[in-house]
Amino acid sequence: MTDDTHRCSKRLSLMLHTSKSLLHACGLVLFPRGCAGCEAPDEILCAACRGDFSVIVGRTLPGTLMGRCYAAGIYRNAVRAAILSWKDHGDREVSRALGDQLARLATRTVIPYLHEHPELRRDAPIHVLPVPSSRKSLNNRGRLQTLHLAGAVAARLNDAGIPALVDHCMRVRGDVRKSVQTGGLRDRASRASGLIHLRHRESLRDVQVIVVDDIVTTASTLRQCIRVLADAGARPLTALLLASTLDGREPARFAGCDRASTGMDHRHLIPTRGAPA
Repeated sequence: MTDDTHRCSKRLSLMLHTSKSLLHACGLVLFPRGCAGCEAPDEILCAACRGDFSVIVGRTLPGTLMGRCYAAGIYRNAVRAAILSWKDHGDREVSRALGDQLARLATRTVIPYLHEHPELRRDAPIHVLPVPSSRKSLNNRGRLQTLHLAGAVAARLNDAGIPALVDHCMRVRGDVRKSVQTGGLRDRASRASGLIHLRHRESLRDVQVIVVDDIVTTASTLRQCIRVLADAGARPLTALLLASTLDGREPARFAGCDRASTGMDHRHLIPTRGAPA
């Protein structure tokens, strides 16, 4: 590519970006947006809806160092509306707000846990892994939405002095539908089984990892991710989610979940009833 062609390409890219920004600004003037969770006017995610992402929903997740995955909210009402607006209806403006909620969850769970367990702290960075989507979902949405969430978590860990990086190493074989949309527990488990694979298994040996996703229902996909990572020699810490459903299967107890054993403030922790391992 010649210098003139390169300069023209850069100018065209800048013009397109500027045009998109102007069109977006005009759209907000003509058609003001509402909160993604409750449609309150002139809000991306209002304070009340952000508050719905302020709980800690804990679920048993075997194979992880922390023993559980954690969600920032319960998948209902404003939390459900905000996630669906962002995930399935193209509301990219709310991405930053949702990323902030997951980063806050990391601040309240992973970071205290690592401070309380200095033997787990390493110079090598923690790899933050977004749960992958199928090719069909990627084509429909035009993006991997969990990649932004992983970036927010990694940034928060780095800000806390814990080296971290985003590693988009998990992939999906074939097509898989989300649990919130389809079928029963056995069907979901069979769809998750064998679908997740890794691009570079060898580089994950003895590496601490955090898995990031948007919603957990039966946890079939999460358990498959943890198994694949463990088989590759990785050391999964936990999984962080925007929201969890409450489905009534796991006994409502949290043995050993006091502050002394985890370093976490559990005043807002909700033991949900997840699928058995």
